[in-house]
Amino acid sequence: MTLITNNNSEDKFIGLYNELHKKISELSEPYFQEVADGIIVDKFTESKTAQHYLKDGFIPFMKAVHVVKNSNDFIRRKLTEFYKINELRNLIVHDYEDDYYIVKIAQPTEYSLELISETLDKLNNPLTVGDFLKAHKKEKVKSVNLDTNIYDLFQLIKDTSFTQFPVFDNKSFNGLVSDNGITLKLSQFALEEKEFETLDLSALFVSDLISLDEQRYHYKIISSDEYLYNILSEFEVTSDTQSLPVLLIQSTDNKTEDLTPDSLIGILTSFDYLDIYKEAISNISFQL
Repeated sequence: MTLITNNNSEDKFIGLYNELHKKISELSEPYFQEVADGIIVDKFTESKTAQHYLKDGFIPFMKAVHVVKNSNDFIRRKLTEFYKINELRNLIVHDYEDDYYIVKIAQPTEYSLELISETLDKLNNPLTVGDFLKAHKKEKVKSVNLDTNIYDLFQLIKDTSFTQFPVFDNKSFNGLVSDNGITLKLSQFALEEKEFETLDLSALFVSDLISLDEQRYHYKIISSDEYLYNILSEFEVTSDTQSLPVLLIQSTDNKTEDLTPDSLIGILTSFDYLDIYKEAISNISFQL
């Protein structure tokens, strides 16, 4: 192909676009191979068309995007931006049979260059949950045992400002204890004792709280090598959502069948959503 232009921003945009097109095409090739082999029936793409794509090594940009978005949450979430990128490319490039020429209809802005550059970088180098924990220094986990006294739990809450903690019985994971369990137990204890001024909390332990905690089992264990963009949906409210879970991150380097204090390397909640989105999908929109 021949590229005729004297505009550096246009050169840069088309170069990045071609890189992005190549990457998306590579991701879509296994799907079109199955269409070509008759394994998958695609109502928009005939088997011969898929064979043609693979033989010529050219799959239309948005055709590849729509195929890959069904299995790649990053591309699904960036779909609108992929449309914009493709539309801009079509505005500044005029295609011929064997080559293309840039025409002076539109000029890429700094924003569009940043957008396509960031999209390509995040697609080529997707962050894992473990990467995020390291970058945001969220690898230190505070947990408690069933025999932890309530005063020690109060001290931990004061020191960390956390309101929920993983609970272990030595190495055995027992769920979460939260402010919900604390409130319910203290209310129950106070009403039973009646004499609020003489309440002795020293006899209360985490085991007494967790049995009442409505959030005890509201968690999900995630592997640290999971792609970061795949966990965003855990924090998004839908019509079926009752409450958002706590994500307990398990190390792949020390992974056992059950969660242990040694394999638990991080905790993520809905409060981390914005930072996760910036790192996994796009930071540009938050900078403007």
